[in-house]
Amino acid sequence: MSEARQRMRQTAEDMIPGSLKRSKSYAEELAKETQETLEVIARDRNSPLREKARNILKLIKQAERLHAKISQRGGRA
Repeated sequence: MSEARQRMRQTAEDMIPGSLKRSKSYAEELAKETQETLEVIARDRNSPLREKARNILKLIKQAERLHAKISQRGGRA
């Protein structure tokens, strides 16, 4: 299985480092969902969780950059 496919099957909780879980974009109710599921929710115009799913997907995609930025500032979010 390719690395990209394995990543799609990980939960948001597993892909986002602990320090970023304090972000406003992190939605605890969606933490157990896979990236695939979050993308489906984000595309569903009728879902009440659409905006939260979009925010957590953005957090997943930018996690590495944001984690490096936080580390440079001394560990504070």
